[in-house]
Amino acid sequence: MRAKEDNSMASIGDNIRRIRKAKGISQQELAAIMGINAKSLSFYENGKRNVPGVYLILIANALEVSIDELCGVVKKTVEDELARRISNVVLGVLKDYEIKERR
Repeated sequence: MRAKEDNSMASIGDNIRRIRKAKGISQQELAAIMGINAKSLSFYENGKRNVPGVYLILIANALEVSIDELCGVVKKTVEDELARRISNVVLGVLKDYEIKERR
Protein backbone atom coordinates (compact mmCIF):
# COMPACT_ATOMS: atom_id res chain seq x y z
CA MET A 1 0.00 0.00 0.00
CA ARG A 2 2.86 2.38 0.74
CA ALA A 3 4.22 2.14 -2.83
CA LYS A 4 0.87 3.24 -4.26
CA GLU A 5 0.70 6.14 -1.81
CA ASP A 6 4.25 7.20 -2.73
CA ASN A 7 3.33 7.02 -6.43
CA SER A 8 0.26 9.19 -5.85
CA MET A 9 2.30 11.79 -3.97
CA ALA A 10 4.89 11.81 -6.73
CA SER A 11 2.31 12.23 -9.49
CA ILE A 12 0.66 15.18 -7.74
CA GLY A 13 4.10 16.70 -7.23
CA ASP A 14 4.99 16.05 -10.87
CA ASN A 15 1.78 17.77 -11.95
CA ILE A 16 2.47 20.77 -9.72
CA ARG A 17 6.01 21.08 -11.12
CA ARG A 18 4.90 20.63 -14.74
CA ILE A 19 2.11 23.21 -14.50
CA ARG A 20 4.25 25.66 -12.49
CA LYS A 21 7.03 25.52 -15.08
CA ALA A 22 4.57 25.82 -17.98
CA LYS A 23 3.25 29.01 -16.36
CA GLY A 24 6.80 30.36 -15.93
CA ILE A 25 6.58 30.49 -12.13
CA SER A 26 9.62 29.62 -10.01
CA GLN A 27 9.44 27.50 -6.87
CA GLN A 28 10.38 30.58 -4.86
CA GLU A 29 7.52 32.61 -6.39
CA LEU A 30 4.91 29.90 -5.82
CA ALA A 31 6.17 29.27 -2.28
CA ALA A 32 5.94 33.01 -1.51
CA ILE A 33 2.35 33.12 -2.81
CA MET A 34 1.52 30.16 -0.56
CA GLY A 35 3.34 31.60 2.46
CA ILE A 36 5.72 28.64 2.80
CA ASN A 37 9.42 28.18 2.11
CA ALA A 38 10.68 26.86 -1.22
CA LYS A 39 12.16 23.76 0.47
CA SER A 40 8.69 22.62 1.54
CA LEU A 41 7.36 23.14 -1.98
CA SER A 42 10.31 21.14 -3.29
CA PHE A 43 9.36 18.26 -0.97
CA TYR A 44 5.79 18.34 -2.32
CA GLU A 45 6.95 18.45 -5.95
CA ASN A 46 9.37 15.56 -5.38
CA GLY A 47 6.75 13.42 -3.63
CA LYS A 48 8.67 13.40 -0.35
CA ARG A 49 5.71 14.83 1.57
CA ASN A 50 1.95 14.79 1.13
CA VAL A 51 0.50 18.10 0.01
CA PRO A 52 -1.98 19.27 2.68
CA GLY A 53 -5.46 19.92 1.29
CA VAL A 54 -5.33 23.62 2.09
CA TYR A 55 -2.10 23.89 0.09
CA LEU A 56 -3.70 22.12 -2.87
CA ILE A 57 -6.28 24.90 -2.88
CA LEU A 58 -3.59 27.60 -2.68
CA ILE A 59 -1.52 25.97 -5.44
CA ALA A 60 -4.54 25.49 -7.70
CA ASN A 61 -5.53 29.13 -7.25
CA ALA A 62 -1.99 30.41 -7.78
CA LEU A 63 -1.54 28.31 -10.94
CA GLU A 64 -5.10 29.01 -12.13
CA VAL A 65 -5.99 25.32 -12.50
CA SER A 66 -8.45 22.98 -10.81
CA ILE A 67 -7.52 20.69 -7.97
CA ASP A 68 -8.57 17.85 -10.26
CA GLU A 69 -5.89 18.90 -12.73
CA LEU A 70 -3.26 19.02 -9.99
CA CYS A 71 -4.27 15.52 -8.90
CA GLY A 72 -4.32 14.19 -12.45
CA VAL A 73 -8.06 13.49 -12.51
CA VAL A 74 -9.29 13.18 -16.07
CA LYS A 75 -12.93 14.00 -16.56
CA LYS A 76 -14.55 12.30 -19.49
CA THR A 77 -16.91 14.40 -21.53
CA VAL A 78 -19.73 13.25 -23.76
CA GLU A 79 -17.49 14.10 -26.72
CA ASP A 80 -14.70 11.90 -25.34
CA GLU A 81 -17.11 8.98 -24.93
CA LEU A 82 -18.52 9.49 -28.43
CA ALA A 83 -15.01 9.61 -29.91
CA ARG A 84 -14.11 6.39 -28.07
CA ARG A 85 -17.19 4.62 -29.38
CA ILE A 86 -16.62 5.81 -32.95
CA SER A 87 -13.01 4.64 -32.77
CA ASN A 88 -14.13 1.22 -31.61
CA VAL A 89 -16.63 0.95 -34.48
CA VAL A 90 -14.04 2.05 -37.04
CA LEU A 91 -11.47 -0.40 -35.66
CA GLY A 92 -14.07 -3.18 -35.80
CA VAL A 93 -14.91 -2.39 -39.42
CA LEU A 94 -11.23 -2.29 -40.37
CA LYS A 95 -10.63 -5.59 -38.63
CA ASP A 96 -13.59 -7.19 -40.46
CA TYR A 97 -12.35 -5.78 -43.76
CA GLU A 98 -8.85 -7.11 -43.09
CA ILE A 99 -10.23 -10.59 -42.37
CA LYS A 100 -12.33 -10.58 -45.57
CA GLU A 101 -9.35 -9.44 -47.66
CA ARG A 102 -7.25 -12.38 -46.46
CA ARG A 103 -9.81 -14.91 -47.70
